[in-house]
Amino acid sequence: MKRVSAKLKAFPSRFQAAYYSKSPTMPVFSRKGIDCPQCAEFKTRVKMEGAAHLQRTLCHVENAVSLGILRDVGKEIDPAWSESLAECRALGSGRDRFGWYDSLSLYFECTRCRRRYHLRGDTYHGNVWWEQAVQ
Repeated sequence: MKRVSAKLKAFPSRFQAAYYSKSPTMPVFSRKGIDCPQCAEFKTRVKMEGAAHLQRTLCHVENAVSLGILRDVGKEIDPAWSESLAECRALGSGRDRFGWYDSLSLYFECTRCRRRYHLRGDTYHGNVWWEQAVQ
């Protein structure tokens, strides 16, 4: 293992991961320790801690889709079982901007590096995850 200089220790772990290109903490699709600058803000795996967290995540994703950072590819990948962001928006009512059924499956793709993300889970029992999809 390489020694870490005092200057490198002052940086956040993301820069340390870029320094160690074979670090076990690196995301699945990063190439030589460099993340795509366009979709780097999206974490590799996050568990939703409730309906409010899922609402905030869907708002964040909708904003990224409108800015052209992500593309909704759910119907292209799995037309029978996957929903689209527009369907979740149509199910929303009242103060909730988005709605969903008992199970949720949404796919998104970075428009630059084509990295895919999957928002999926059992919303009835509260087991929903945002994670990178294996291609």
